[in-house]
Amino acid sequence: MSPLRFELTPTDDGQDVLIRVLDEDGDGLEGLADATDLDELIARLGELRALLSDAVPERLEPTGRVAAIRDPAWWCQPRKEDFGVCFRHPGYGWLAFGLPPHEAKALGGWLLKDPPEV
Repeated sequence: MSPLRFELTPTDDGQDVLIRVLDEDGDGLEGLADATDLDELIARLGELRALLSDAVPERLEPTGRVAAIRDPAWWCQPRKEDFGVCFRHPGYGWLAFGLPPHEAKALGGWLLKDPPEV
């Protein structure tokens, strides 16, 4: 199967993204996606990514680099089975996690152990 090339360009008015999907000959299709379309696409891509045999590593390598969002909005609530924790990412939306009690306690302890100077 031929590899695909994706070209993604925001429209001038900032309301949509033009998505072009091209094959190796430059043939393909294009269309506009609004914020709702992109949210659905991102969610579906995440679901499919989780199914691949080349899994996301269980641990972040010490030399690994990730783009951190500084001072994100967050929300948390204790639930019957765990602690619901959500962080807002400006591109991916609200990312939700369920921390079991022992992990929530470990994270809380680590965060309070050596707080940064502000």
